[in-house]
Amino acid sequence: MKQFEKIDLSADLYRKANEQNKTFTEALEEIDPSGDYPDSTLDAFERQMAVRGLVVRGKRSLTAHGQRSVSLEVMYDKDNRVLFPELISRTVRKGLVLGRNSVNLDDIVAVHTPISGEVVKQVKFDTEQVSASRTGRRRVAEGGKFPLVTVSTGDKTIQARKFGRLLKISSEARRRMSVDLLLTGLEEMALQWGQDMVADAVNTLLSGASSLNTAASGTLAFADVLGLSIALNPYEGGILVADAAGCKALLGESNFRDTRLTDMNTSGVWPTVLGANVRLSTVSGLSNKILAVDPRFALEQVTEEGSMIQEEEHVIDGQWDKVAISIVTGFARIFDRSVKTLNTVWS
Repeated sequence: MKQFEKIDLSADLYRKANEQNKTFTEALEEIDPSGDYPDSTLDAFERQMAVRGLVVRGKRSLTAHGQRSVSLEVMYDKDNRVLFPELISRTVRKGLVLGRNSVNLDDIVAVHTPISGEVVKQVKFDTEQVSASRTGRRRVAEGGKFPLVTVSTGDKTIQARKFGRLLKISSEARRRMSVDLLLTGLEEMALQWGQDMVADAVNTLLSGASSLNTAASGTLAFADVLGLSIALNPYEGGILVADAAGCKALLGESNFRDTRLTDMNTSGVWPTVLGANVRLSTVSGLSNKILAVDPRFALEQVTEEGSMIQEEEHVIDGQWDKVAISIVTGFARIFDRSVKTLNTVWS
């Protein structure tokens, strides 16, 4: 197996990566391709951390005396500092999709599209002819016409918004803090800001969803959930999103809480409901509603390419009084019929 090689690093690599709308890791991969290490599971960034002996997370980051072996100061030794902004970005990306039972973007986004600006025209698939015609569901006779599907950009645009946090670390905290502790704080920070992004995504889905009502206002029965699944056909309600009250109603329904069908009491993982994963959201628009989503077809996320850190030099130079970490992203529905809501209170 080829030995890992230490690469001389400089901040110029971030500038080049940003100019090409790439991450720092992607730029490193061009210099040191992972294909050259077929027996290793590490990517180019992880190899540079490993070759410098920078183990920053978990028990392996402890010395025999129980002291953190990688402090913030160690990260500023020589060119280790150049790896720091990417380490922060990768940690934040991980934190954005944490949360076992809360809905996150991985649950509901079908397509990720990179963009270079904050406004982009939305691509729409017009399948109305197919839906309105029985020929969309059967063989076309000889000489007949196929139903038309039009793909175009119209007047609608996807407005990407900036989400993020401004991070300030005092000089005393920098002296005392381990990298492990900082990354733990960043993950929690990203977990919270990830829910801000999820709220935008869920509201986008709600704004285009058709709805149906439960048989009786104020109650939720097995037949109501089954009816929601049938109404969504031929799409599959792979994700059911609800607020706290809605989740309690779903998971408390007698047909779904049978302990013989789930290990929720031991694993903490919520059971599926008619094959769908139940996810919690705090979006106010979900009050008295259950949102059914086919995550394969429902939502596009557009994200501005480049680094999450506005000025990597601030981190590299240890200027922790003005570090902005952000992502520019937006959402658009792809196929409206792949989303439906069930109104539980409607009288």
